[in-house]
Amino acid sequence: MTFIQVAVLILTLILFALILWGYLVWKKREKYTRERFAFVGLTTLSSMVLIVLTSLMVSETPWGIIYFTISKIFGVEHNLPEPGKLDYFLSFSLIVMMAFFIKSIHQSWDGAVSEQQKNRERYQGNSTIITEGYSELKRLVTKQKPFDIYEPENLSSYNLILDAPQDSLAWHRNAKELLTLRTRRFYFEENSYDDSECCWVGRNKRTNNTVLLRCSHTDPTEKEISSFIKYASRIASQNGEPLDQAELIWASKVGGGEPISYNGFEIQKETEESLIEDLVDFTDYFFEIKRRVETENLPNSKLTLNDVYVPSSFRLENSNKPGESNVEEFISDWLNEPGRKQLALLGEYGQGKSTCSLMLSYHLIKNSNNNPPRIPILIELRGRSPRTMTPEDLLAAWAHPYDINPNALMKLLIAGKLLLILEGFDEVDLSGDSEMRLAHFRQLWKFSYPKAKVLFTGRPNFFLDDSEMKAALGIRDFSLEKPYCQALSLESFNLDKMRRALRFLDQNVIDEIHGLAEKDEKFLEIASRPSLLYLIGILWERGNFSKYKDKINSAFVMDHYIRYSLQRQEEKVREGIRYMVLNSPEREYFMKGIAVYMVSKNLPNQINRDQFDEIVNKLFEAIPDSVSLTNAASGEDPRPLRIRKKDDEHLIKHIKTDVRTCGLLVADLSSSGSLKFSHKSFMEFLCADFWAQKILNFRRVFVGKRTSDSIIIATDAKINSILKYQEITSFFAEILSINSSSIEGGDQLEKAKFLFATIMDFESRFSLVRRIWLNWGKIYRVLIYILTSIFLFILPGLKVKQPDYRLFWQILMATFIIPSAVIVMHFFLRNRKFMIRENRILIKLFFQSCEALGFSQKIMGKVIGVKNVGLWKYKFLNKFIKKPKMYVVLKR
Repeated sequence: MTFIQVAVLILTLILFALILWGYLVWKKREKYTRERFAFVGLTTLSSMVLIVLTSLMVSETPWGIIYFTISKIFGVEHNLPEPGKLDYFLSFSLIVMMAFFIKSIHQSWDGAVSEQQKNRERYQGNSTIITEGYSELKRLVTKQKPFDIYEPENLSSYNLILDAPQDSLAWHRNAKELLTLRTRRFYFEENSYDDSECCWVGRNKRTNNTVLLRCSHTDPTEKEISSFIKYASRIASQNGEPLDQAELIWASKVGGGEPISYNGFEIQKETEESLIEDLVDFTDYFFEIKRRVETENLPNSKLTLNDVYVPSSFRLENSNKPGESNVEEFISDWLNEPGRKQLALLGEYGQGKSTCSLMLSYHLIKNSNNNPPRIPILIELRGRSPRTMTPEDLLAAWAHPYDINPNALMKLLIAGKLLLILEGFDEVDLSGDSEMRLAHFRQLWKFSYPKAKVLFTGRPNFFLDDSEMKAALGIRDFSLEKPYCQALSLESFNLDKMRRALRFLDQNVIDEIHGLAEKDEKFLEIASRPSLLYLIGILWERGNFSKYKDKINSAFVMDHYIRYSLQRQEEKVREGIRYMVLNSPEREYFMKGIAVYMVSKNLPNQINRDQFDEIVNKLFEAIPDSVSLTNAASGEDPRPLRIRKKDDEHLIKHIKTDVRTCGLLVADLSSSGSLKFSHKSFMEFLCADFWAQKILNFRRVFVGKRTSDSIIIATDAKINSILKYQEITSFFAEILSINSSSIEGGDQLEKAKFLFATIMDFESRFSLVRRIWLNWGKIYRVLIYILTSIFLFILPGLKVKQPDYRLFWQILMATFIIPSAVIVMHFFLRNRKFMIRENRILIKLFFQSCEALGFSQKIMGKVIGVKNVGLWKYKFLNKFIKKPKMYVVLKR
């Protein structure tokens, strides 16, 4: 044997050893990390590539060398023929199969997770198999210990995050900082404090005169004043100044604020209260709050928030008492309470959390004539990452547009002069797991100084479960020593509040909506949400909405309102307004594309300028010409955008302007240059509608196969992205439910079957490869028949005296070994924990849709199998459907 042949044999033995090692790592994956498997998998694949390349370089095949060696051992003489095209194809196929196999296990890894992998997922997203393999190789080369296994922390230990800060600054430092924040002309060096005299020595930056700040906790006595005058005279003399040119200031923590006169010298008197007073000018901020309430029009209306607002009722968390009538009154009473209790205002979508926060701020400002005892600071957390920011950073981001010093805000917070409203904690950036979410709240609780008042608002389903919510928000029993939180759950409107909120409509319309809500509990559940009630009122008055009484649900309301909003732009074209370049179908295409992009990238309801430019450019490049087709009567331009671009070299810029100003997006004032949907529910509905229409595949204004494929190409979106958002899943289920309305009597079992058949049939249409996998048994039987025919009929017909082993080996590989390997791999992926991912996702989507529609477990059990119901959230996700016949039973 040649040296190359021996090398190939050794490499082959190493390859088998690596395969065995990889199997052991997978088998004991609760002990080994994914980095270890990545290293073994890449090493195995590299060995296979090396074996193939080495053997083919000398015009041999790996299996030929193995066969030749075995023949030598048994004393059979055989010559090694030159490898043909089929040999190269088989070699390449084996490498591809192995790469696919290793990648599938890596992506579906359900074993141990290292701390390093967890950190990568938090800060960079999922890493590649190459990155993790290199990380493990580096660890082995440097002889470091194995990576630590990540173990989720016990949520019961998270009460430590409520160890809120204390104001540890001594009064003399606090007094100096307050004075310099209020009066920027004073300057004191850090080492200029005289402990013996309790006095700061500084300069007036304008006049360069000496400034002396004497600090005490109480009002000064005559002896202390005399001592201060003598000390000031000595300092002024040292500086070559007369005493009457020096500025003397006495700052006492408590006491009166009248100026002090002593032997003809005037001493400016300050207290903590006087230094804090007028520390910050909130004029611009107060004006902005009033503008948003009194002047800014609601979408598609001339009404303002002040015209339609009705205070919401609420219920104390874990209380059996009936709901209180006015949440603002409760919060106002809380502001006057001593103690360290904070509040969390919780509510589902459409229940008015953001509106309540804004109106609370507005009323506190207006009712006090711009001088509230506690100034409401409304900080929108949308798109921010509190866990990577200090409290000062978060205040600075809010204060910058109003030219307010964040350090001054912090002083006011510590002094108990602010109500800090942290609005929308469910829209923070990077909140993928419990630790990341709790890390955000660790930072937010640093605002909870002893005198501070903090109000959190957001959706409770932001948290994984009730335990996590209580840990993050600090919901616990009364405490005198540590801060704690009380949760208020907003309640839907009752019939009386619904009537008051609809006061902007004609009386007949109010009576119709009120009458339907009295008779139909399903409609009442939708219309009692404040934001949805406003949409229903607009549509009822202008869109003849009353004729759809039997079909109304949240998705139906959102769908009609969005279409009404887009049609409003079409009406402007008819009225002769020509600054818009997109027609209605094109505008809907871009709106849905942006919504799908934001959800797929886990963005909150906020998209920055660079992200917006990127997705609009991609959507433009992918848009099919068929999207531009529109009704000639609309007066809109039906020509494809690519044709219009030839006439307008600045078309892309005009499209971006149109999308920003004529769709559903509005400027997000919490971040310069960013945009948001005017209501987060718009983004959630548009994403749900896109995937529902993708599955249903029936034609509407927007839907078409090429259109939906274009959005998927532009956004790189996957359907599993919607599973992270309960509201999107609910909208998705409602849209499918609307399209199952043809089922007689609204039978839940039939609707559940419709959901299952529709969702799972989408999977079979979605991928031709999946069909091949699911029907491989038939293909395998055909291959067996072919193989049998070859051995019984074709080989004897060749009439060769000594059949060439190479021909036999190639036929065996092509017809039996490779198909068998594929079948074994498919069985492994399908019946173990590495089931085809899309099937698992769609099954979970089916269960979540059933839950959203209120179907019982009994109903789901009749469709999917009783044993699988209740396990779908956990074990079932790692198993295949035990009733594959359901595909046939439920096929439409």
